[in-house]
This record gives sequence, structure tokens and C-alpha cells, in this order.
Amino acid sequence: MRQFASAWLLSSVCIVNLSGLPSTPISIGFFVFIVLFALKVRLSRPWVAGFLFAVLTLSIGFLQLASHQLKQDQISKDLTLTVQIHSVPERHSGRLSFVAKVRSCLDCEDTLHVGKVRLSWYEQVPHVFAGEIWQLKVRLKPPSSQRNAGSFDAVAWHWVKGLHARGYVRDSASSIRLAKSTHSTLASVRQKAQNRLQSLPGEDEYIGLVLGLAVGIKAYLSEAQWELLRSTGTAHLLAISGLHVGLVAAWALVFCRTLFRVMLSLGRVAGYGFYAFDSRAICLVFSLACAIAYAALAGFELPTQRAVIMLGVWVVAAIRFRFLPPFAALCLAMIAVFFVNALNILSVGFWLSFGTVAILFFLQKGHVQPSDAEYDQVKQTAMRRIVSRFAYKLLSMARTHVLLGIALVPITAWFFQSGSLVAPLANLVAVPWVAMLSVPLALATLVVSVFSHSLATYLLAATQASLQALMRFLELLQNSMISDVALTIPGPFALCLVLIAILFLLAPRAIGVRMFAIPLLLPAALHNVGWHANDTFEVHMLDVGQGLAVLVFAGEHTLLFDTGGKVSPSLSMFDAVVVPFLKSSGRRKIDTLVISHGDEDHSFGAADAVRQYSGVTVYSSASLDLPAESKQTLCAAGQHWQFEDVNFAFIHPTLTDPGSDNNRSCVLLVYKGNTRVLLTGDIEADAEDALISRAQGGPFAPITLMSAPHHGSRTSSTQAFIDLLQPKHVVFAAGQRNRYGFPHIEVQLRYKMGGAILHNTASQGAISFELGSDGLIRQPSSWWTTNRRFWHGIANPDCWQNVASQSFILKQLALSQKGQTLCGK
Repeated sequence: MRQFASAWLLSSVCIVNLSGLPSTPISIGFFVFIVLFALKVRLSRPWVAGFLFAVLTLSIGFLQLASHQLKQDQISKDLTLTVQIHSVPERHSGRLSFVAKVRSCLDCEDTLHVGKVRLSWYEQVPHVFAGEIWQLKVRLKPPSSQRNAGSFDAVAWHWVKGLHARGYVRDSASSIRLAKSTHSTLASVRQKAQNRLQSLPGEDEYIGLVLGLAVGIKAYLSEAQWELLRSTGTAHLLAISGLHVGLVAAWALVFCRTLFRVMLSLGRVAGYGFYAFDSRAICLVFSLACAIAYAALAGFELPTQRAVIMLGVWVVAAIRFRFLPPFAALCLAMIAVFFVNALNILSVGFWLSFGTVAILFFLQKGHVQPSDAEYDQVKQTAMRRIVSRFAYKLLSMARTHVLLGIALVPITAWFFQSGSLVAPLANLVAVPWVAMLSVPLALATLVVSVFSHSLATYLLAATQASLQALMRFLELLQNSMISDVALTIPGPFALCLVLIAILFLLAPRAIGVRMFAIPLLLPAALHNVGWHANDTFEVHMLDVGQGLAVLVFAGEHTLLFDTGGKVSPSLSMFDAVVVPFLKSSGRRKIDTLVISHGDEDHSFGAADAVRQYSGVTVYSSASLDLPAESKQTLCAAGQHWQFEDVNFAFIHPTLTDPGSDNNRSCVLLVYKGNTRVLLTGDIEADAEDALISRAQGGPFAPITLMSAPHHGSRTSSTQAFIDLLQPKHVVFAAGQRNRYGFPHIEVQLRYKMGGAILHNTASQGAISFELGSDGLIRQPSSWWTTNRRFWHGIANPDCWQNVASQSFILKQLALSQKGQTLCGK
């Protein structure tokens, strides 16, 4: 079974990371070969079976998603849908978001195949309850995300959740509630529990943490609370996970056994003869039932699925008086999770859940327990035997947490570009505190609120007080030492080396492999030291949707030109895109920030940048609302500075230039030798004419690389301006399917006629250029060229029109084998 599960896991990882599937003849030949090999070599059969099941389940998962995709003519169009609310609605500063199950489309010309969609409701939001049926006018788009190194993959997240589209309610006035919730769904039960807790008097800022522990609803945690939990490595404790499910099962088992003991004692006193009754099986089943109920209350997220499956396997084994090794139970849980949804392999939660449990099992196999000499020493110095046992357990727990923290560093560095130095100490206190105090109090509050409102109020106050004490302790840790550090792994190969090094470090000393861990860690360590070559410089045009953000790396120095717009009112593109990209590139600071002008899609994250990178020098075309300690300077033509041997100069605007905010955008020239890079902001024709008149023949031309003015608008990129610059590479920073139609086709045509090579962040993601004194060092690379996967084409309706005449299966085969090349990428 372990071989079968390992083969399934490894095969799934390899398959989902393919940029394109092999051709049909090669695939058929490979399948025939491995089947014949399995028939001939008996030991290979579990491995071959695992591979075949991985192929089968992933194929089913991708085909199911493909059958629920939006058609091209249904994207961003007003559609009147009948939907049922499928999740607990979440409110965020005036916005309501929820998952809805589509029942019908009233005005669709073609069949609408989407099943579940994630909707947002922005204005005149009524009270919406899980299970209700509504008629809504909505606009839908396929799942999409910003495609940059280190950015959150929202497409994979939607796919793992089984969501086929995202959108928003278009017209609140035409929205009609067709039916209230007629039966108790899982979501409606969770929402009732949430409302019951929120209706109790005395709720304070910690009610979001209580909801997270009791019903798994994390929408009401503040950003400051999330940041504190993330930086101290304790975020897993305040979201229902395997730890909480196991805790509930343990408490239920103790309660059931105690109840039976009391009943048996009373029976003996009363003279009944059932004192020999075996309650073991009933208690085990009861504990499992309580764990399942708690997991259901948490929404049956992947970590709780894993915990419930493992508990179920162990309960069955215990009832049959058999011992099941921990790793065997973990393998069975993984197989069951893959059967439920093979695309869980794309989920970060899958790796965190199964990876953490696997590490704990490994640590508990005798690798990290104190030696006999250490135990004897503790026992001899202790005054009593109970003290020696407690000291021994405490020492074991401390070592486990420290080594678990070390083992999780590469995982958090890979997924989140960071690591917490205080996580072992924080978890040493927080784990027992939450497990023994906060979770029981939160669940007791929820249960008691059904029967006694006043008693539940006191319990809620006690729960919030326990969480307040915990958060104060975490704040003390965060403020007293460096808690969160930027750590990145440069690539999959380096990640494998780091994981092997961790295994070597945790291996028993007698094996003698610990010395080999240091050289294995070197690639990742050198990447994080921050050494960078000085003979070239890099320009990275980031994908921030409809906005602009450009990073320039010159030796050890970093310049950011614009910050992009916002993901949500509380999250900027700077935090969501720029910071993860910097960390993934091994960068730890920004020296200079240029804000071309005050439009939101260029400047929304400016304040975040100043707060996060103290001492950064800020240039802008107008005064910005930034923290008081920031160093702001108005950009003006003639200003010049140098990093290493790379020169930076503003060529627009002058202090006397009139015009709109767009036309007064800062225009920055970056040059080294014969290489010229021009960053233009949102200048339009008037500013371009001013530049032409001042240039008098173009002393800064020809341009090696430039950002297209105003995202490729018709009001910019005049023929005279293009003739002056003679650009070789032009990047359009535009959003996918943006409502403005940027970049306009005539603008693209003008650049093409001028001999320029065009790039577009909307279709290619982040685009990177490495330049020297005489132009490009190598061909530009984009996110698509380095991160393209065969399944990206399935999620992109733009690709489907190229295979529209083929059958459904042939379409999927063509999209999987040729990938995004069918979309012109």
C-alpha cells in the first residue's frame, strides 16, 4: 500500500507539472510498455498501479472541469441566473461574497455549463442565507490570477474548490429571492452557528478567532491578527485542522469512557448484572462520530478530511484489535483524498497537512527522543518521579517542536517565501493552550448557546479572554525578536536538495549522513544571501492586471516603478505581487520608488511600500499621501543618479509643463552603454509631443525596451513618437479582458510596422529582460515560458475557439498536448 500511495503521489506531481502531454503514439507506446513490464516484474506492480490510478483520476478531474467552462460569448456578459447559495456568505467591508450553485440561466443563447461560481455583491446587499434560491443578474469570468513568480495561484485554488467561474452581481434592484432555505444544508447549519455566536453580547475583536475555532469561518479575522499568526508560525492553530479534530475525538472518547464507568458503577450498586459489558467499540465509534461532526462544522476542508479518514482507519483497526502503523494510515488517507478529488495535488493545504503529519510521524519514530543518558540525568536530578516524567515529556515536546519548525522551513519558504524564527517557541506554548483551553471553551460556548443564552455569554467571555492572552504572548514574541524572515527556494531542484538535507539532519546520528546536509543546503543558502552580478541589470514587467509595476535590479540595488493597483480594498498589488516577486528573486529591499502619477492602478500600494521598506527614496509627479517619515521628491527632467554602472534619469516632466495628471507622469530613462530602457507611465499624445520637441533628434534613442504609454491606449503612442524612439521591445501592461480594450489593435500595428517585438502581460504574465551594455543578454522570458502547464489551456476559453470543430475528447487532447500555443502564446 505504501508503494502504491507513493507512486500515485509522485506520478500526480510529475503529471501536473508537465508543460504539455506527449503525442498520442508516444503515450500509447509508454502505457503498453509499463503494463508489459508490470506483468513481467512482480515487484513493480504497486508502482505501475499507482501511476495508472494517477493518470485515470487526474484525467477524470480535468475532464469534469473542462465540461464546466464558460464559453467565449458568455464572458463578461449580463446573465440572469437562478442560483442556490452553496456556502456561508462572508462580509468584507461592504462586500458580500459567497459560492453559488447555478440551477439555470434564463437568457443564455447557449447552454451554460458552469456548476459552481464564486460571486461578489457590492451594493445594496440584502441579508443572504445559505441554502436560499435567488434570481440574480451577474457577469462571469473564468478563474484567473496574476502570473508572477511567488504570486498566489488563484486558478489552481478555484479548481481545487470545484469552482468554475467567478463574477459579481450586476443589478441589486433586479435581484429576487425565489425561496428561503427549505432544508438544513451543511452551509446553513454553519451559518446558524455563526449567527448564534455573533448574537451573544460581549463579543469583541476576538470573535473572529472564536468563529475560526468553532465553525471554521475565518473571514472575520482582522488583517493584523492574520499577520501576527503568520509571522509567528501559528496560523494553523486558529483554523480547524487535524489537531482540532483529533482533540475533539480524544475529548469525546474520554467523556464516553467516563460515562460508561459511571453507569457501570451505578449498575453494580443497583444490583444489575451488566458490569461486564464491553463499551470499547461504542466509545471508539462515538469519538469518531464527534470528530466527523466537528469536521462537518468546519466545512470538511482538506486537513479535516485527512484527519477524519485517518481516525476512521484507526478506529476500525482498534475495534478489530489490530495495530495499524501511522504511515499506513496516512497513505490510506491520501488515497481516499485523491479518490475524492485528484486535483487536491494542486492545493497548498494538501502539502501542509500531509507534510506536517508525515514529519511528526518521522520525528516520533525514535529519531528525536532524548537519549537514555539524558533521561537518567533528568530523573536523578528530579526530586520526585512525577517531576522526572514531566521533565522528560517537556524535553521531548520541546525537541519535537524545534525540529518540526526546522523541517517546515523549506515548505513555508517554497509556498510563502518566508519563515518564522519564533515558530518553535510560539507553538510550544500555543499548541497546548489552544488544544486544552481555547478549543474546548469555543465548542462549549457553541453547544451551550443552544440551551442557555446567559451561560453562553460567560463562556464566550472566557474564550475571548483565553485568545486575548495568547495573542498578547504572540505579540511579545513578535516584538522581542525577529519573527518573520524572507526565505525563498530558487527552484524545484534546490527544493529537492533542501528536503534531502532536512532528512539527513533529522536522521539518527548513528547513520552518519548529517555531514552531507551542509553542501545540499548551499544552493538555497547562496540564493538567500543576496549576491547579485554587477555586469548586467534586469528589468521585470510584472503582471498586476490593469496597472503598472516594473522592477529594475542593478547589482545590489532595486528600483520599483509604480506599484500597481489593488486586489481588494484592503490588499494592494504591491503586497500580493511585488513583495512575493522580490522575495522569490532573493531581494530584501527597495532603494528607490518611482510613482509616475496618482492614478490608483499605478499608486495604490505606495504607502505599503514605504511602511515595509523604511528609508526608500520616493519620486512622484505630485505629492502623495504617504507616512510622514517618507522621503518624497517631485520628479523633474534632468534629475539623475547611478546604481553601480547603471544610470537613471528623468526626462519628463519639466517643472513648467502643463497638462493632465496622465501627461505629467514621470518618465524614467534607464541606460548603460548603448542600452536604453524607457518607463513611460500614462503619458498621452501631448506629453509625447513635448518629449519630441525637447529631444531634437532623440539623444536617448533608439530604445532597447520600453513600457507602452498608457497601457496601449489610442491616445498615446503616436507615429512621430514611435519614429523617434525606434523601440526594439515594447511591453503592454494590461489586464486580462480589460474593459478598455487595451492594447488597441492600431497601436499594436504602429509598433509592429516600426519593427518592434511586442509583449503583453495580459497574455504572458510577468516578462523579464536581462540587459548589458549592448542590449539583451538573452531572449526575454515570461511566466508562461517558465511556468506553463498543460492544463492551463483547459481553463482558458481563448484556446477553445481554435479547436471548436473537434469533439470534446479531441479538444482536451489537443489542448493538453499543444497547451497555450493554441492561444498564440
